[in-house]
Amino acid sequence: MLLLDQPTQAFFPTNKRNAPDRTLADLRDEDQEQVGRIFELLRATVEGLAGAMQVIVMDHAELDEDWFADAVGDNTWRGGRGLVPSDWFTDE
Repeated sequence: MLLLDQPTQAFFPTNKRNAPDRTLADLRDEDQEQVGRIFELLRATVEGLAGAMQVIVMDHAELDEDWFADAVGDNTWRGGRGLVPSDWFTDE
């Protein structure tokens, strides 16, 4: 298993780095290409290993690609959702 925390952070300008709605459109063209390459390399590696490796990426960047949306599924951390569900640490 490989866990990556914000591998695209270096490509986002400081004023957008922590924005919860950042997209590739916020980047210069060459930075968009680099971000795309990161995720394409991860995808190719996981596919090439035929399920023998799991990669978990925590990042706000989103690619406008069907394969990316399929990989992310319903696991976006927006709209009150997070890595740790809030009901784990709040009193009911």
